[in-house]
Formats: sequence, structure tokens, C-alpha cells
Amino acid sequence: ICHVWFPILERAVPLRGAGIEMGRSVATRVAVDQVVSSPINLGAFLGWKSFWENMNTDHISQTIKQEMPVLLSKNLIVWAPVHMLTFSIIPDQWRVLWIGSVSILWGAILSSSGKGSEQTPKLKQESGFSLPPEPPRQPCSSPGLRTEQLAAPPPSPPPLNTGVPRFLPAAWVGWKW
Repeated sequence: ICHVWFPILERAVPLRGAGIEMGRSVATRVAVDQVVSSPINLGAFLGWKSFWENMNTDHISQTIKQEMPVLLSKNLIVWAPVHMLTFSIIPDQWRVLWIGSVSILWGAILSSSGKGSEQTPKLKQESGFSLPPEPPRQPCSSPGLRTEQLAAPPPSPPPLNTGVPRFLPAAWVGWKW
């Protein structure tokens, strides 16, 4: 998405000047990015997430209405400072790598969104979708094992005498040198 969105953003809000004027340009670009791109991306994410959770259109719209304000605030906390750096310090050729690196953290935040929500079980009951119950766990029946009772690891195989240095991959052992 960065490959498409950033060139559009650069044409719409070019960076100008230096000092305070440059700071205003960067802040404007970040604001446009947050107002235009973030709701679209988060809406798409929440739509797909709720579709795959429940496959019910009512669930999708309810999830978006419920989680969008929280995620937009988290988005602003994470991405506004990141994009201030992106548009002011990070060189053009490193921007996609920089954004991709921060996206790993953002993916963890998005993955944990909605966890522990009181609404999720209710929505699952309304849709009729539920997972099978988890089988009861059996306690371990063996008496306490001591470390000396555990099986020893298998012995390592004897070294190959092929004349091939050990640092080469095993697939190269049969190679005619």
C-alpha cells in the first residue's frame, strides 16, 4: 500500500522550505495521511477480521462501529510520530523498509484488538457460530521423574571422512571435487 499511497501523498502535499515551513509541510502531510488513509485501512482490516471470525454482515458493521474509535486513537499514537520521522528524516529509498518494520509492531497491536471484548461471545451466540468444547485435560499419571531416569540423547553419528570441509552443507558431500 505504501508504494501506491506515498506517491499520491507526495503530489498532494509536497514538502517545502526549511525549518518551520518544512515542519508545517510535514505536519500537514501526516494529518492528511491520518485523516484519509487510516480510516480506509482500519475499516478494511476490521471488515476482513470480523468476516473471517463470523461471516455475518451484521457482525462486520457492528465490529467496525465498536472498534474503529479505539483503533483510530491507537493508530494516531503509533503512526503520527512514525510518519513525522518518515517524512522529515528517513530518506525516500528507506521509507518502505522503515514503514514495514514499524508495521510488525502495528500488526501485533491490531491482532490483539478486540480481545477480551464482552460483545464477542454475544455476537457468536447470535450468529450460531461456536467452537467445539475443549476436552478435559488429564493430569500426568507418571510419578515424579528424576533427571537420571530420563533417556539419554542419542549419540551423534560418526564424522564423514569425505574430505569435504565441515562448514559446507550436507548436500554437497557427494560432490566430485
